[in-house]
Amino acid sequence: MLSYVNNKFCSLDNAKISVNDRGYQFGDAVYEVILYKDGKFLDMEGHLKRLRKSMSRIDFELNISDSAIKTIIKRLVTENNLKYGSIYIQVSRGEYFRDHSYFNMPLKPILVILTKKIKEKFKIVVPGIKVFTTLDTRWSNPDIKTTQLLPNVLAKTEGMKNGFGEALFLDDNSYITEGSSSNFWILDKNNILNTRSLDGKILAGITRDSILNCAKNKKIKVLEKKISLDDIKTCKEAFITSASSFVTPVVQVDEMIINSGLVGEFSNLLRKTYLELNDWFISKLNNISNLKEKVLIVIPIINNYKIFKDSFYYRDNIDSRKSETISLVNAMKVNVLEVLNIKINNFSSANLFNKNKLVYISEVIQK
Repeated sequence: MLSYVNNKFCSLDNAKISVNDRGYQFGDAVYEVILYKDGKFLDMEGHLKRLRKSMSRIDFELNISDSAIKTIIKRLVTENNLKYGSIYIQVSRGEYFRDHSYFNMPLKPILVILTKKIKEKFKIVVPGIKVFTTLDTRWSNPDIKTTQLLPNVLAKTEGMKNGFGEALFLDDNSYITEGSSSNFWILDKNNILNTRSLDGKILAGITRDSILNCAKNKKIKVLEKKISLDDIKTCKEAFITSASSFVTPVVQVDEMIINSGLVGEFSNLLRKTYLELNDWFISKLNNISNLKEKVLIVIPIINNYKIFKDSFYYRDNIDSRKSETISLVNAMKVNVLEVLNIKINNFSSANLFNKNKLVYISEVIQK
């Protein structure tokens, strides 16, 4: 297994850092985890942006461009024959003789990138998990993604020992902050999504941000607010989000059973859409040479996602891939629109909603 450590590629067996590395001695380092799914890096840009922000927040910077980091990652993925897996990126402040203060130390940040294989495809449908609550004992800046994770590690491990899939931290007033490695959401009794605001007590999750923007852009009401245990008692559904768990339904919090212990429709569709539709659309188009088939491949997708109130997920995924879609069809744009118009005109009034979806795609291509 090839890795990248401190400006050089090396085998994992030979990947070494100094015992004087400040990440090793003080947790003086930041990190990110990017999921890789059959040729696609999930939310890579967001993760790299947050990596830079974390470094800035703890007062250092890495003089290696994002473009160079991407090149390193792509080589590791190729050399390690990764099909499904994760990329771990860590940047420490550097190495020097041990002292708490780094003032006037001649430090150079150390970049480490590792890959991890996952043997099977990410599961589209997963059972709901049970979670438990525990007091939030982390430092006062959990919004910075540092490697100082001991409270998270202890809470997660305690939960695993007792049959829980995640630990939810509670602030001093017994409101949920976030999970040990995830953000927490509920769908309340009024069909409003609730998740805690970025008040400095939680990490600004990249997956959280994607879902939040998607919902807001499509006029799905979202409240960024503190979630109480009483809110959980009356909610319809609950789920956690993270780069590694994607969207994972929660069916029990402590002794509180949610939705009779069943995974809810909203959570299930959200996970399915995030994992399957976002990448399937583009990969399917790339494997088809006939331009008309490229366009018409959207029809079965539309038919499979029939729930009107959830249609914004499909639309958002098309929109977020707009530039890639345009690059595929730009050379013969007129022909594509002709095909779309024929298909649109063939829809009866009974299929008005599907017709409107095709009109939307047509508008996307024309922009």
